[in-house]
Amino acid sequence: MRVVVKNILFVLLMLLCVVEAKAQVIDFSLLRSRIYSDLIGYPYDVNDPDISTKINSITTNASNRQLSFIRGDNTRVTLWSDLSFSGSADITEAFERLKTMSTAYQQVGSALYHDNALLQDIVSGLSWLYFKKYNENTPPAGNWWDYKIGAPSRLNSILILLKDELQGTLFTNLTNAIDYHCADVGSWTGANLVWIVNVIGTRAVLVEDLEKLSYARNALLPALENVNSGDGFYDDGSFLQHTAHPYNGAYGMSHFGTVVQVLYLFSGTSLELPHEYFETIMNWVYEGFEPLVFRGALCAFVRGREISRSASTDNKKGRQLLQILLRLTRILPEMEYERIASYIKYLLTADPTYSSYYDGINSIAGVMAIKNIMNDATIVPRSSYNVYKQYPNMDRVMAQRDNFAFGVSMHSSRIYNFEMINNENLKGWHTGSGMTYLYNKDAAQYDLNFWPTVNAYRLPGTTLPEHKTYAKNSYTNAAWVGGVELLGRYGATGMYFNSTTLKAEAKKSWFVFDNEIVCVGSGICSTDASNMNTYIDQRRLVTDNRNTLTVNNVTQPAIFGSDDAPVTLNDVNWIHLSGKYSSGGHLGYYFPKPATMKAIRQKQTGKWSDININGDTSEKSNYFFTLWKEHGNQDRADESETSKYGYVLLPELTKSAVQSYAQNPDIEILANTNNQHAVRERKLGITAVNFWNNISAQTLNIAGEPYISCNKKASVIVQETNDSIVIGVSDPTQLCTDPITVKLYSGGATTILSTSSSIEVQSVISPVTLKVNVNGTRGMTHQIVLLKDATTLFAVEENAGLSSQVVKIGHQIILTVKAPGSGNLSVSQMDLPGRILSVN
Repeated sequence: MRVVVKNILFVLLMLLCVVEAKAQVIDFSLLRSRIYSDLIGYPYDVNDPDISTKINSITTNASNRQLSFIRGDNTRVTLWSDLSFSGSADITEAFERLKTMSTAYQQVGSALYHDNALLQDIVSGLSWLYFKKYNENTPPAGNWWDYKIGAPSRLNSILILLKDELQGTLFTNLTNAIDYHCADVGSWTGANLVWIVNVIGTRAVLVEDLEKLSYARNALLPALENVNSGDGFYDDGSFLQHTAHPYNGAYGMSHFGTVVQVLYLFSGTSLELPHEYFETIMNWVYEGFEPLVFRGALCAFVRGREISRSASTDNKKGRQLLQILLRLTRILPEMEYERIASYIKYLLTADPTYSSYYDGINSIAGVMAIKNIMNDATIVPRSSYNVYKQYPNMDRVMAQRDNFAFGVSMHSSRIYNFEMINNENLKGWHTGSGMTYLYNKDAAQYDLNFWPTVNAYRLPGTTLPEHKTYAKNSYTNAAWVGGVELLGRYGATGMYFNSTTLKAEAKKSWFVFDNEIVCVGSGICSTDASNMNTYIDQRRLVTDNRNTLTVNNVTQPAIFGSDDAPVTLNDVNWIHLSGKYSSGGHLGYYFPKPATMKAIRQKQTGKWSDININGDTSEKSNYFFTLWKEHGNQDRADESETSKYGYVLLPELTKSAVQSYAQNPDIEILANTNNQHAVRERKLGITAVNFWNNISAQTLNIAGEPYISCNKKASVIVQETNDSIVIGVSDPTQLCTDPITVKLYSGGATTILSTSSSIEVQSVISPVTLKVNVNGTRGMTHQIVLLKDATTLFAVEENAGLSSQVVKIGHQIILTVKAPGSGNLSVSQMDLPGRILSVN
């Protein structure tokens, strides 16, 4: 009955939209000109060298397509000799090539501008595709995406460009074909939904169909809202597609980019989207993309199977995001414009992989938008920022510092391990099993054929049975995956890896402080007697293998060991790997307990076709340094040192700095058991604990004295300074329904400066006692700031009875606004560069 009512309401809503549509007045020529301008970019100065370079590139590409184009009537068997049309992807590709030719035809300044022979070839190709492959009588055969999204989106662009030239039977036939394959949005969700909406809306503009245009506009509305399950953006910035795959950098990017296109299309018209949606969309930028981009590179662990495509790299995806942001600036209010323009300027100036601001920009409209921003001296590039960002809805975490970024890719009972469809990502087995990503001054670490040449059995950060593959779309039996943030800057992450498929277990933690990442593991075992290993790193080296590797101050050979005969390194205390540059790209490893390690330094080869059936079949090679610890084949978790590991990653430290750190480390591993992983960072006064079990009175002791206790599975982090105590608590399992009780056995505090509403403070004196209501909060961090003696920067009394206070605590600034008798109206936490971390 509920489904029937829901369907009736939906029909009534659509009928209402139709009635409203008839009352609307839409200037279709304006809408078409907006799309046309995006494709062509005119007006522009054809003598501008940056623009002429882009025009020449467009012309060359179109000329090459025209040169290989097969002419003839509709009896020919193909349009290009390398397209057999045995699969639906060739239909999309054929329309893509005709779009390239159509763009050059309309590109003012191109040698092919309004070239009649080029136009005839385009018309001939469109006619052949309509009669042979894509019309209202050809049901989809192959991948549905090509028929509903790939082919029609490109065809729409061609028809926008050539509407005046194609008016007549062919134009009508092609728009009817689009309508046949994309009559409605069906049950599609996430990026697929917004793609189809864009196809339907653009066709409606072409044929001036107000009813279909209104339908597309209203069908988009669900995609502008965050979701709580399934495909789409979540409140924490996560984006999932295909049920449970993290995909911010692929489907999420397409979702965001297409939404921006549609918003711009409707802006200033009677179909303009309500302004309240902008707050959600801007949250996608600040939470869903900005933390995941380091110096222009969009982290690979949110790009899913795209990592197996040679044309898709971290920096190219960063450029794609930049172009979406450029389009977004056209519809932003002034304050948001300034912030986004500042971020764009940062991305352009911080990315070292491009020699020009305009490299990787695929449109002249984009080039002109960049010129406007770069030539505006009032726009200041956003500085690099320090952030620690948990993504509990997609089992990811990302930390950024001025000179490095660090991420972890995990999976759980909620999130899949990896996606492999369409014969892509064929060796993605362990990319979601705790793989760590470390970006530093070597901006191309995960580029330059990294993915076909890396050993897919030995990915950095993972703890796995030897030589085992993993089935796609697999969950584990464990919900304990996630972690906690502290003031948006530091944090702890954990993963209980418990795979029945691999018959392996491990409890793994990562603690990120200022310039070090502490990695801890315990309970490592295999129930089928497989040898278990923890792969500390598999680092791609400089192409000429000139990195210097030092172990305990002894320089190692340029090549050593092999896959079958690795070298044994005994009593390893510290290792240093020099960087690509004398000034950076270095990486250090510190082992608090000297350990026996296995290592290889060798050239590794592979083909893109090994990981993507449509990939390049030529052999690629890279030098790699691989380091791991063997755990043996014990069949149950115990507390032996064999089943544990502990090491510290030290990005961008020189050899002497790593040696010095090893002699006087800032960190101490306080606990590495099957119940607790705990680390203290002395300089920062931070202690973080992952409590793995539900034990009513589990306590972390320091020097024999209790320090933190917790009665549930939880991730807890505390920073104590002379001025303040900050406590963060989360439920990484996302299953706890009862409050978590946390006690801190310290000197206590005097004042609550700010607190999550979910925290019940039972005592601020020792032991500080908190009851944290985590039920239904999906792994988010619950944070409280207690004052001992904070530094007040300034306080202002307002005439209306409001007062504000700005307090500096370490690297954070906290603004509190109060009203008499109303408590705290607003508490905003910012880091020193001014990035707002939270508002309560």
